[in-house]
Amino acid sequence: MPRHTGVLIDLIQKEQIKIFAEIGISCGKNLKKILRSESTKIIEEYWAVDPWHPVPPPGPPPLFVDRFFLYEEMCQAMVHFKQLRVLRMFSVVAAKLFPNGYFNMVYIDADHSYSAVAQDIEAWLPKVKIGGLLGGHDYNMATVRKAVDELLPNAWEPPPAPRGSTKVWLFRRV
Repeated sequence: MPRHTGVLIDLIQKEQIKIFAEIGISCGKNLKKILRSESTKIIEEYWAVDPWHPVPPPGPPPLFVDRFFLYEEMCQAMVHFKQLRVLRMFSVVAAKLFPNGYFNMVYIDADHSYSAVAQDIEAWLPKVKIGGLLGGHDYNMATVRKAVDELLPNAWEPPPAPRGSTKVWLFRRV
């Protein structure tokens, strides 16, 4: 299990996260591991947000890989996990569907460009309840770290896992 997934499972259990959103699902590794853990007894709603749009594969030629099958797989997972709700749309559009203060935690692991991370933070932070958590992955990437540090100067990294950094950042909304 990736170290950051373990951090999320621990947070869900410790903080009693009932309404959770993961922004950037791709193939759903985090989602499946979290919903197969003891966290499934706590989570009432798990919102999976991803556009699953075609992306260019690395290197030439510039062909696009259709990721619709990943979206279909997440929709099929809703049969097995009653808490799961899947939204195939861009993050900032999906954020507009929810009232402010709706989520106990939102976890951002989508587009890692500076502008996208900044837009995700601005769109999703108001959707987190007072006292809730906004977090994300890949804090080791310069673009992610810059956006987080500029917009959320009180963000922190949880203690490292036994085998090193989890690359996770967290911010408690006050």
